[in-house]
Amino acid sequence: MNISLLYNVFLGETSPLVAARIDTPAQEMGARRMENLIPMMTGGMRKRPGTWYHGNTESNKTARLIDWLLSDGISIILEITAGMIQVRRGSDYQVTQQIANTYTAAQLPNLQYAASANNLWIVHQDQRPLKLAWNGSAVVNSLPTFTGKDFTAENERPGAVAFDAGRLCFAGTKNEPNRIFMSRAPDSMTGSNRYTDFSAGDNPADAIILEENDMHGSRIQWIAAGKHFLAATERTTWNDTGDVPTPATFDMNIIEYAGSCELQARGTKDTMVYVGRSGRTLRALVWNENTQRSGYIDTDISERAAHFFGAGIKDYAVADYPYPTIWIVTNAGELISCTINIRAGVLAYARHPTDGEVEAVAVAAQKPGDDILFVIKRGEKRNVEHLTLEDLVNEDYTESHYIDAGEKRTYNEPTKIITGLQRFAGKTIRIFADGAIEPPITVDSEGTAEIQNAVTKVHLGLPYRAAFSPNERRIPANGTSMGKKQRIEKITLKLYKSLKGRAGTTEEKSAELITQRFGSYVLGTAPEPFTGEIELMVSGKIDTEGELVVTHDEPVPFTLLALVERVAIMEA
Repeated sequence: MNISLLYNVFLGETSPLVAARIDTPAQEMGARRMENLIPMMTGGMRKRPGTWYHGNTESNKTARLIDWLLSDGISIILEITAGMIQVRRGSDYQVTQQIANTYTAAQLPNLQYAASANNLWIVHQDQRPLKLAWNGSAVVNSLPTFTGKDFTAENERPGAVAFDAGRLCFAGTKNEPNRIFMSRAPDSMTGSNRYTDFSAGDNPADAIILEENDMHGSRIQWIAAGKHFLAATERTTWNDTGDVPTPATFDMNIIEYAGSCELQARGTKDTMVYVGRSGRTLRALVWNENTQRSGYIDTDISERAAHFFGAGIKDYAVADYPYPTIWIVTNAGELISCTINIRAGVLAYARHPTDGEVEAVAVAAQKPGDDILFVIKRGEKRNVEHLTLEDLVNEDYTESHYIDAGEKRTYNEPTKIITGLQRFAGKTIRIFADGAIEPPITVDSEGTAEIQNAVTKVHLGLPYRAAFSPNERRIPANGTSMGKKQRIEKITLKLYKSLKGRAGTTEEKSAELITQRFGSYVLGTAPEPFTGEIELMVSGKIDTEGELVVTHDEPVPFTLLALVERVAIMEA
């Protein structure tokens, strides 16, 4: 019996522990392996774009990245190392300013921050609260003093920070670990903020101090403002009533007995993402609104991909555009993505191996789309790099950037010799030039590479491979197909604006995807990207799993909209 199986929604790589759940969409449309591919909300999956190189961290130190969206809609990135803050601005994220700090390398992972327009505050239990203000051309730093409560004294320094209803909120001091402090509300006459005034009282605009005895002395790990004001301890998550906070009305209630580690929560629309108490799970507070009850639901969103997080989560960030995606860095230096739409049932994880260890991540909201920035240790150097998910439909294909740690060169006259590549000395690089793929080339010890054709526009950098192997599928075959012998005979791939690639039952037996059509291009010119269907006959072995692999390692886009397998079932 022959059956055709369609994949047009890809739900990411799944844990081996759910391999027997062939009755669930996550397993049926999931993958044994998904590397350097990103599932799309529209269906299908795209190859991860490459990263752009923006130099090294300050003195090549371990760094933390913090994103700051200013009131004019421009984002800047703060690169924080022990002793220094570097301000990175513009589309090329070059350093425009340096600010001294007193943070140690050990304190960087536990820094928490919150921004309100042109003011950003950074806190740590062992440091005075730091205020950064944007004056229109530069960042001005200060260590403010406070009235009503001294947050500068030892053991009184907050470990958590947020803004809510115009108030600056602190929590998690060593002396009062489960107490929340809110500054006075903005001045009703002038509208000016009163972030440093924590004078308590009974008037609605006075500062608020709340201690929840039900927190059992557990330190507040983070606070955040979403639909409600949120807080988490090592044991529980909490939210307020949703009313405008005043000294008389502000109160907190338990959402769930799950608990969080010290990493700060990140928000996307109606969802607040945080790391569970073990540091090895990813959880979400999801706003649920219906006719009976409205409120947050606390859920584990990493359960189906738990195998990714055995080393623990080191850093993460949330991008909103072109679709919500969580970018996660593990303690093992791995980069993981999760395309997320909980209401639609989409939690699609993928890993993104590269030539190096990823150490930090942040998301900068830019007008063309979100930029995802990384600190990546490649060899002995710590690079600052970024990637952008370009518009696959409208972007100029010749500007495709699918190499890592890459850069773009332009020349007035066609050239074959590229110099100034010392950082790639001895390495094999890939080049996409004038819309065409150049063969791999090794850079010599002097940083020079000679390419095959004379070109004027070059994208160059390190190669990386995308790979996909689907999970075992449920096949209608007189009950369950589990345990029945099967063989894949033919596959059909529906591609969009792609060149090359390979597919087969194993990588060793894979065949090249012929994306160039005779008569459709002129010899010697760059081929146009292929959109359409490709059929490939394969000779799969007879087994119970039906393995298949699709790979792509060229420096160009590869977008798989759908995959059809024709499978022969051998009845038991």
